[in-house]
Amino acid sequence: MKFFRANRPLTINEMIKFAPAAFAEKAASDVSKNYSFLSTKSLIETLEKKNILPFAVAQIKSRSDEAKETAKHLIRFRHTDYKVELGEIVPEIVLETSHDAKSSFKFSLGLFRLVCENGLVAPCSILDTIRIKHVKAEDVDVIDAAYEVLENRETAIENILEMKKKVLTINDRLNFANEAVNLRWDKENERPEFEIEKLLKPRRKIDAELDLWTTFNVLQENLVRGGLSFYKLNDLGYPIARQSTRAVNSISKNLELNKNLWTLANKFLDSRLTL
Repeated sequence: MKFFRANRPLTINEMIKFAPAAFAEKAASDVSKNYSFLSTKSLIETLEKKNILPFAVAQIKSRSDEAKETAKHLIRFRHTDYKVELGEIVPEIVLETSHDAKSSFKFSLGLFRLVCENGLVAPCSILDTIRIKHVKAEDVDVIDAAYEVLENRETAIENILEMKKKVLTINDRLNFANEAVNLRWDKENERPEFEIEKLLKPRRKIDAELDLWTTFNVLQENLVRGGLSFYKLNDLGYPIARQSTRAVNSISKNLELNKNLWTLANKFLDSRLTL
């Protein structure tokens, strides 16, 4: 998956380049006869009328040109009237869909963090994912779904403010990191042998604070973007090769990891809880 984002609304040519499936004019040839095609392009045009424009786009890799035209894709929309929240957060609508019968239209609340150009996704505890099935939905259905997502931004902002107030101990941060690793690599034999402290190392000075919100963002960025170096060990425990963790390139896994990390972070808001 190659993610493309700009600090302005994307052009049609940019979207076609990075997510051609968003402009599919028909469904994949092997879908059921009961499948109804709902155009992503039409949805984009509908939201544009309400000043909700695309700022980021991505699409999974496909093995053939035909699959490329209908594959799963993701678009992050932003209402042009909304100002930056908390000095660094912009609320977004995250759309995930495909035209090969493998995904409905799914709307989630996104939060774009300006300081690191990182796209977060709020979990279902803030807003249940809104799904529009591939049937002949009306424009009003799309607009209602988009606004329902954005209306929940206040709940997310309140959640962030609470995280900012909570300062974590060293043990809390290490426990958070250990739990986060399990979300990224749920199978023990797949987990890279890197020092857990690397996950807590910020990539910029502004992220050196020890509050829950900052810690969450550092972990999220390091897990999603990858690049943490470690040595692969042989059966005797000796290092044999230097490697680095991979970025999360799957659209679905990226969204799932984001939501699960947010849910995990909220467990630490209860001061009585020690993981």
